[in-house]
Amino acid sequence: PSMIKRIKKDIEHFDIVHIHNYRTFQNIIAAYYLQKHNIPYILQAHGSLVSFYQRGTLKKIFDFFWGRKILKKAAKVIAVSPLEVEQYLSMGVEKDKIVIIPNGIDISEFQNLPEKGGFRRKFGLKDSQKLILFLGRIDRVKGLDMLVRAFSEFHKSYDNVMLAIVGTDWGFLKELKSLISELNLEDK
Repeated sequence: PSMIKRIKKDIEHFDIVHIHNYRTFQNIIAAYYLQKHNIPYILQAHGSLVSFYQRGTLKKIFDFFWGRKILKKAAKVIAVSPLEVEQYLSMGVEKDKIVIIPNGIDISEFQNLPEKGGFRRKFGLKDSQKLILFLGRIDRVKGLDMLVRAFSEFHKSYDNVMLAIVGTDWGFLKELKSLISELNLEDK
């Protein structure tokens, strides 16, 4: 069955629903039927509240027609940080509806760490060189182009600094490498 038919059919069997992300078609449908059946829901945006990156105009349209109502009608919203709390507040969510639950980590993954200095040895970096590290997905929305441009200016005054961009390519690596080359930063 279609998603809408499935939601209409099954939604009244739930006591509470946890909605993930923010601006999705599924959330519009789910929130409508949850409100219709007086079923409380919790919304966890996972960092998707910010609207100034890609498709900003479409995000603002979503917020105007559906998003703010979805947020305001939520029984609770989950933020992962104080910054996300501020984002919820700026979207009109009442403070008492916001709960901070930081992202969890499995500390056992950090029990057998590589030997200190291994990264520097692998890439031929001196102990005296300062290292700036970006660790995350290599994606346009992460602002890596701004980071590289800022580093280009920064490095003019502080030559003893290197920038490491570490992560999985989400379709932006080729363009990022081109920018790095354009700014003559390959060795930095």
